[in-house]
Amino acid sequence: MTKVIYAATAAPGAGKTKEVINKLPELLRQGEQVVIALPTLALCEDVVTEMENHGLMPRVINSQTSTGKSAAN
Repeated sequence: MTKVIYAATAAPGAGKTKEVINKLPELLRQGEQVVIALPTLALCEDVVTEMENHGLMPRVINSQTSTGKSAAN
């Protein structure tokens, strides 16, 4: 199994997160597994909300959910 890692680097506000979220449905339909690492809990909450707005149900693992839980819980 080959694992590919991409890093999105650009200035703040350049649309990196929005672009990644827009690509997720296609990647998931193709059977891909996606991990998104974010630097802050606040950003994590924003990204989860945006993903849910796109009909996605992310699993969140961070310092507040050490065992991992569905974002809906």
